[in-house]
Amino acid sequence: ALNDLYSYKGVGKNFLFRMKYGQMEKKEILEHDPLLNMIPNNHLTCSHIPETFLDGSRTMFSTIRNPVDRYISLFKFRWWSKYPHCGLDKAKAHFTNFPDLSMNQFMELMNELEAPALAGADKVNADIGFLSLQFIKFFSRTPTKTLAEIGGHEVYTKENLNLYPVEFLHTENLNTELANLLQRLGYNKELVNPIVSKKPVRPREVDETTKKDSDPAMDLSVISEYVMKKEKLLYDLFPEYVGPTVEN
Repeated sequence: ALNDLYSYKGVGKNFLFRMKYGQMEKKEILEHDPLLNMIPNNHLTCSHIPETFLDGSRTMFSTIRNPVDRYISLFKFRWWSKYPHCGLDKAKAHFTNFPDLSMNQFMELMNELEAPALAGADKVNADIGFLSLQFIKFFSRTPTKTLAEIGGHEVYTKENLNLYPVEFLHTENLNTELANLLQRLGYNKELVNPIVSKKPVRPREVDETTKKDSDPAMDLSVISEYVMKKEKLLYDLFPEYVGPTVEN
């Protein structure tokens, strides 16, 4: 749907988004908005967006997902098995059976090895999970300062995390919420209505990996309890995800 939108005249002045699995090349996007040439690649965070874009004329939006479902999805997709943040040598030294990890081992990998690697030089003054750390890196105006002061908050809010004014669309209801957002921004119904019936776009590799890389011993209740503690930040910001997972 976003590919279709970018081919629509005038959309370039309103949207800035990270193309991950789309078929559109950056040079095609630049034809719509030459200012995008200021952005060196497609894997940046909000704090890397040039001030030129933050003049109120563009709508910033992203997606949010149930944290438990997100962990399970990451486990099944197995990008970590080839490209862990901590490095393959460190992962193999920690787990003798790497990359054939159970779900419990994967959670250990993400929060004991991957999270510190993702933090890098930033001091994280709280026991937060990998997803919360990643969220701050992406959406805080001052990620380094926010992470250094994060231990002083009993409840996490958009204000004390100094978040950008991003509108979050729920992955489990993405088509409808995206269509509603675009209608609110003034796009005509001919363009927007087909989005509601669009099927999910999946990377080419995902179907085969999810078939073979699941953990039959996975206890969802235990995982959910663990994630609720580690990702308190995300549950404070998105309390609608407290409770059963949304996806299978």
